[in-house]
Amino acid sequence: MKTYLLALAGLLATAVLAQSPEWQKLTDDAIALHKQGQSEKALVPAQQALDIAVKERGENHPLTAMSLNNLAVMDRTLGKYAESEALYLRALAIREKAPGPKNADLAASLDNMGILFDVQSQFERAEPYYRRALELREKANGPESLEAARSLNNLGEMYMAKRQYDKAEPLLKHAYAIRSASVAKEDPQMKQSTRNLAITYAALGQIPLAEQYADGQVIEGLNLKLLSAPQSPGRGSDKK
Repeated sequence: MKTYLLALAGLLATAVLAQSPEWQKLTDDAIALHKQGQSEKALVPAQQALDIAVKERGENHPLTAMSLNNLAVMDRTLGKYAESEALYLRALAIREKAPGPKNADLAASLDNMGILFDVQSQFERAEPYYRRALELREKANGPESLEAARSLNNLGEMYMAKRQYDKAEPLLKHAYAIRSASVAKEDPQMKQSTRNLAITYAALGQIPLAEQYADGQVIEGLNLKLLSAPQSPGRGSDKK
């Protein structure tokens, strides 16, 4: 369920790069408030952290991109989509121009753009970002990596939200296979994948298959309003 996994999506608490203690404290404070459901209050330290990053490192530094991303997540959570988009685009531009191979941070930014449009049901705008994030993750981490599974799941849930369950099924099944080989059954990622497959197979009328993934729920005569479609982010890098 994307809401559960991605309610804190995009937040980065500690940079690999060296950072000032003040930046770190403000960032930690912002994330703590956000996790407590106080995203409005979190905007203040998040903005202050961004100001410090720009002042100390410059407009195009990776640390600035991290701060932009954190602030964008909070705006998105608050439904401030225009503000969030502007911040995400700034972070994405910095990461696109970063020297060296395209990395996990760029994939995360692409995912976040997809999520932002996904929550607004702007699926045609979301899909290219999701697909490029998947391409980068498959190239960097391998097609059977947990990182790739995250992108596969995002694409699958987008198709579920569009009620295109035939397109969602192979993506979700692939994500499930990757996760089942790497994480425990009780892991939130596995719960997400099993629930999504149960809903998808039920919607396709494949009740025996749905019951295999339904975690003990009775699927016969399933009311999809009760089980519901996937709760797309906000309905939220990715982890970064």
